[in-house]
Amino acid sequence: MKKSLNLAGIIVFFISQTLVAQNLQKWSVSSKSVNFGSVLVNQNSNQGFWIYNHDQSEILKAVISLSDTFVKTTSNYANIPPMDSVFIQLTFKAVYNIRYNSLVVVSVNRLPGSIAITATGDGKYAEAYYNSTFNLWDEELKSELKKITGQGYVSLGYNTARDYMYGTIDNKSGWVSCAYTGRKAQFATRSDATANNFNCEHTWPQSMFSSNEPMKSDIHHLYSTDETANGKRDNDPFGVVTSPTWSVGGSKSAGGVFEPRDEQKGNAARSIFYMAMRYQNYTGFLNGQEAILRTWNKQFPPDQTAIDRNNAIFGYQKNRNPFVDHPDYLDRILSLSSTSTRPLIYNYWYAGISTALSPWPVIKRNIKDTLEVIVYNKGTGAININTITPPLNGKLVSSYTSQLNPGNYTIIKFSEEGDIAMGKTYEVKTDKGSYTDSLRFEIQSTGSVSFNSVQTLSWYPIPSYNGLFYLNSNSTSVKVKVCNAQGQIVLFTELRSELNEIDLTSMPNGIYFVETLQANHRNWQKLVVQK
Repeated sequence: MKKSLNLAGIIVFFISQTLVAQNLQKWSVSSKSVNFGSVLVNQNSNQGFWIYNHDQSEILKAVISLSDTFVKTTSNYANIPPMDSVFIQLTFKAVYNIRYNSLVVVSVNRLPGSIAITATGDGKYAEAYYNSTFNLWDEELKSELKKITGQGYVSLGYNTARDYMYGTIDNKSGWVSCAYTGRKAQFATRSDATANNFNCEHTWPQSMFSSNEPMKSDIHHLYSTDETANGKRDNDPFGVVTSPTWSVGGSKSAGGVFEPRDEQKGNAARSIFYMAMRYQNYTGFLNGQEAILRTWNKQFPPDQTAIDRNNAIFGYQKNRNPFVDHPDYLDRILSLSSTSTRPLIYNYWYAGISTALSPWPVIKRNIKDTLEVIVYNKGTGAININTITPPLNGKLVSSYTSQLNPGNYTIIKFSEEGDIAMGKTYEVKTDKGSYTDSLRFEIQSTGSVSFNSVQTLSWYPIPSYNGLFYLNSNSTSVKVKVCNAQGQIVLFTELRSELNEIDLTSMPNGIYFVETLQANHRNWQKLVVQK
C-alpha cells in the first residue's frame, strides 16, 4: 500500500464562516494550494503565496504555522500594512523519494480567523535506476528493490568475482586491505592473495545457502580479508563484543559473536540487508541481528570508498546495492528479517486554537458568528468521530462526516451566542482519542473585528509534537522560566518580540511548567512535549 510521510494524526483549525457586511474580504491569500512538483532529495525548492490586506486603515497581523518539518518558512510572523501585501516564501526539502503533504495555516487578527493552504511535493532520487520505488513502503518496496537488483544481473562465477575483487575493486595502487583488521598486502591475483594469507569473506556465510550461485559470487557481500580474521568470524552473527577472546585492528570476537571494526560495521550491515532483500533470509541468519545492524547503518553511513566500491561492482555485475546508494530505504522497510507490516498511526497534530483562530490571545468578534471546525485525518488509519461537544452557548448547525479515511476531512459548524466568552472549550471525541481546546475570543454586540491591545500571553501548540512552542505577546519584554516535572529549571530567557519560539526539542517527552513575568504580572502555564 502506498503511503505518504504524513503519519501524524488530526489537524484541527478554525475559520469564521459568517461575516458582517462591512468585514467581507478584509484579507485573502493568493492561493489555497502550493505544489512544489518533483524535487531532488536534500535540495531546497522555494514556492510561496501572497497574503493581501484589503483593509484601508488597519495593519493585518498574521501568524503562519506549519504541520510538518519538511516545509519551512523564513518567518512565522508578518505585519501587512493597509491595502498592501506580503509574500510568504515556503521552502520544501525532501528526505525520501516519496510524496509529501503538509498544511499551512495562516491566522490573523480579524475575520475570517484562519485560512488553510495545502502544500505538496514529490521527492526524487537523481538516479533513474530507482524511479520505480517512488512512494513505496515496506513489502512493496522490498519487492521492487528485489526486482530492480535482479534485472540485468550478471552472475560472474566465484573465480571471476574474486579476480575482479582482488585485481580492481579492492585494489588501491597495487595494495589490498583486510576489511576486518586493516592489514595491507601487495597483490592482484587469487594465487598471490593466498600467498599473502588473504582470502574471500562471505558476509552472509556461504554454508547457510549451501554455497550455491549466484549468492556465492555476488560481490556485494564479498570482501578481501586476512585468513585468520576470516576464520575467527567463521559463521558467527554480528553483534557487540564486550569481553573479546580475540581482537585485531578493532574487530573483536567472543562467545559466537563477531564485531567488525568501525570502518566495516556499516558496510557489513548494508551487505547483510542486501542479501536478505535480494535473495532471502537464509536459515533465519538475520534474526536477532537486524536491530544492531540498523544502528550501524545509521552510525556509519557509506563513505567514498563504499560508494566507489558499489559503482565498481555495478560495472561488472550490472546491479547495485540500494542500501549503499540510499541507506534511508531502511527507514521505509520496517523489517527485512520477516514480513514488513507497519502498524497504523493515529497520532494527533493540530494547530492550536491560539494559532488557528486567534494568534493574539483575544479577538473581538460579533455576536452570532458561525465557527467552522475542520477535522483532517493525517494518519494512516481511519478515524471515527464519535461525539462532538460544542462550547458553552454554542450548538452544532451542520452535519458532518463521522468516518474519516486518511487524507479526508469534514467540516463541523458551531453557532455562537453570548456577551463575553473567554476560554470556552469544545471537544471532539474519536475512537482513537479526543481533542479538547479553548475557544479564546471575546464577543461584542457591535463593532468590527480588531486587535485587542490588552497585555496577554498565548502559547501554542499544546501539546507540541516536535518540542517547539510559540509565545504570542503584546509586550516586547517577557521573562520566561521553564521547569520540568521535578522542578528543575530547563530554560530561562528574556523575550523581546511579540512572537517568540521556545525550543524544547532536546527535552524528553513530558509535562513542563512555564512561569512568565510581564510588566510585574506573573503567569503560569503547563506545556506538554509529545514527540
